[in-house]
Amino acid sequence: MSVLNTILSHAEKYKEKGQLVAIFDLDSTVFNVSPRTQKILQDFAQSKSYKSKFPKTLLENLSQVQVRTQDWGIKEALIRSKIEAPLEFFESLRDYWFEHFFSNSYLFHDEPYPGAIEFIKTLHKKGARIVYLTGRDKHRMGEGTHNVLKHWGLPLDTYNKLILKPKKGMSDSLYKLDMIDQLSKEHPETWAFENEPVNINLIAKELKQVNVVFFESTHSRREELMHEMPILKAEFPFLAD
Repeated sequence: MSVLNTILSHAEKYKEKGQLVAIFDLDSTVFNVSPRTQKILQDFAQSKSYKSKFPKTLLENLSQVQVRTQDWGIKEALIRSKIEAPLEFFESLRDYWFEHFFSNSYLFHDEPYPGAIEFIKTLHKKGARIVYLTGRDKHRMGEGTHNVLKHWGLPLDTYNKLILKPKKGMSDSLYKLDMIDQLSKEHPETWAFENEPVNINLIAKELKQVNVVFFESTHSRREELMHEMPILKAEFPFLAD
């Protein structure tokens, strides 16, 4: 039996009390964010202010850059494109991407990974409590994140809830560790889905009671996975009843 079907069966076991909690990261776990970055690069290339600042051919070359699902940020796509430009261009592009990527404006360009929406909905129907725990902060991305979850029909209420960082600049790993620790104390069984080894390694080390699933899509490359655990290859394959 796959790990996803195991979780579904456990959720049904606890259905009456809703005592299994499934915690999902969003960026690069539930949602593929590369379309978000792709759209930001295209809008930079079409911006009137940058058209007057940089050569037309340079912006045309940028508009042809393809962001892959395995890319992290914009660096890898730009290196692959071999675009030659002054430092000022890359600094302007970096700042533009950062401002818009971490905002409400472009979140609807994200695409769910195969099976993600279906699995979360099925898991909820089986009786699990669903929590979305993200490194996004409330001020810049709260409204857009809430609207996207509702758009995809994902369970979201006072019990099945969205947890965002209260302010930017906080450590993702320490914040998630604290939140998952609290949630695990409220439920006899806890599962956490995450793509970032920095976060996973800390959770696996400090919270032995938590079952962690590594969603192998893309990550910061700052650490490699240091613990044995179930791995999903950038999709949620399962067989629902």
